[in-house]
Amino acid sequence: MASFDQHIAHALSNIEFLKIINLNVDNFWDWKVTTSFYVAVHLMNAHLSKKLGFTYRTHKEVDNSLNCENNLSIAKVDEETYVAYSILSKLSRRSRYLVHEKDARSTALCLTYDRHFLKSLVHLNTLMLFIEKEYGVKFQKIELNCIELKSKNLKFFSYK
Repeated sequence: MASFDQHIAHALSNIEFLKIINLNVDNFWDWKVTTSFYVAVHLMNAHLSKKLGFTYRTHKEVDNSLNCENNLSIAKVDEETYVAYSILSKLSRRSRYLVHEKDARSTALCLTYDRHFLKSLVHLNTLMLFIEKEYGVKFQKIELNCIELKSKNLKFFSYK
């Protein structure tokens, strides 16, 4: 099972990949959103490895363990962090399966655009703030090509 440090290293590697694909490839918002989610997966698995000494194998198990309403979980996170992770998961599902992030039962075709990438960055920023505060991990600010970022003041992401 991967350790806290290994999950953080993998999250940083995925952030670097996100930066590279964003700066060198226009569009492909679906891959950018999905990459953002997998950064989140490793950040939350780092948290679980610290709190539990292990990580879960399924997204559902991770979600249940992080859920702020799960009183039995010693790894639960605050509501803001849990909501950010949940929304990133839904955005990633939208990107991968073309389903609506709020209603997976909808049959409408749902594509992914720059506004969805912005949402993913906002929520990823929240998770990075959690990891920084909880574990002292420092993340560098990243400049990205997403014009929607101009209107946001995020600690870890800015418009290039």
